[in-house]
Amino acid sequence: MKIAPILSAAALAFASAALSSAQAQSGYYPVFCQGIAVGSGGNSMFLSSGFYQALSTPPEGYLITDATLTADFAKAVKAQTGETVLGQTCYTRADRQELEAFIATTRASNGGNWKLVDVTWLPTGAYPLTTNLADLQPGGGPSSRATPAPAAPPASSAAATARSAEADRVAIELRQREQAERRLAIAKADEELRAVNAQQAQMAEAQLRKNAEEQRIFEEKQRVYEERQRAFAAAEAKYQAEVKAAAEARRKWEADVAACQAGDTTRCAPAPQP
Repeated sequence: MKIAPILSAAALAFASAALSSAQAQSGYYPVFCQGIAVGSGGNSMFLSSGFYQALSTPPEGYLITDATLTADFAKAVKAQTGETVLGQTCYTRADRQELEAFIATTRASNGGNWKLVDVTWLPTGAYPLTTNLADLQPGGGPSSRATPAPAAPPASSAAATARSAEADRVAIELRQREQAERRLAIAKADEELRAVNAQQAQMAEAQLRKNAEEQRIFEEKQRVYEERQRAFAAAEAKYQAEVKAAAEARRKWEADVAACQAGDTTRCAPAPQP
């Protein structure tokens, strides 16, 4: 069962815009995966560490839609803990810092309701977050040599300097606007994630209640069965005792008949009733 947050259209637009810059640089996304399981030991939430991954399917906003990646995470949880996750989801953010903040928020908001379990897992083709994103090339690993950025041409006149200053100002305003939109998108996504986590907790509690009810029904059926077995055993013992008593009475009567026929009238008596 896969449960994932549903982002609003505005949040998806903001998220896509926020992710486009990092994706254009390297083709790798910063990724984090989580999943839940309900077992006899309680409710567990499994958390991966962050990593960079080139995805076969582009994300929808901050939600990873690569089914292979989420399935591999579930397999890693099973291999390391023996638990089968009820739902697993992978997320991305605009950069490493935002992803690490998102991981910290996830841990803080769920630590009270879930047993947090760290899963040591780095999928095939992925790189740790400590890797320099600029060194990752689309479709491959870290480059062997960084390409130096071309030097900016010197300003040739006061007009060129003024145009450059104006361009810088506009760029700063755009960057500030993008950052504000990004913060809004992150806040919206985090709110929806908390709602999903609450829903997952409710589902887990419902499953526990169902398991408890099924256990109660089983124990009641077992109790009735054992009572019937005891009653049957008691009835069988009573019947065997009656058969034995009847056989003893028959043998005594036959001895009395033989004695009576031999002349001992004190032992003459009618045959016992079965």
